[in-house]
This record gives sequence, structure tokens and C-alpha cells, in this order.
Amino acid sequence: MRKFKIIIETGIAGGDFEDVFEVDDDATPDEIKDEAKEIFFNYCNYSYHEIKDEEEEQNG
Repeated sequence: MRKFKIIIETGIAGGDFEDVFEVDDDATPDEIKDEAKEIFFNYCNYSYHEIKDEEEEQNG
């Protein structure tokens, strides 16, 4: 097994996170990236929505 440390930087004071994960010795770079991304999304989330013309005028 190979061990990696992931550091998640949020840009908020005191909001950085560190975690450690393991992958198989023969894990590909894409598999390592996917594991790191999964851990990232355990700490962070995002959302989005389309802005309609009326909403742009109200918030603009």
C-alpha cells in the first residue's frame, strides 16, 4: 500500500484540513487523484444555479 497526505486549503483562517489515505501499490495516477477528490468532497461542497434575467435585475 502507498500512503498519501491530502491538504485541503479553504482560504478561510483555520479552515485548512489534512487527511491521509492509502491506495494499492499499483494504483494509477488517475486512481490516486480520484481518491483524493473523494476525500476533498467529504470536507467541501459547492452548488450553482442559473441566473434568470429577472434575478439579474434584482441582484444586479
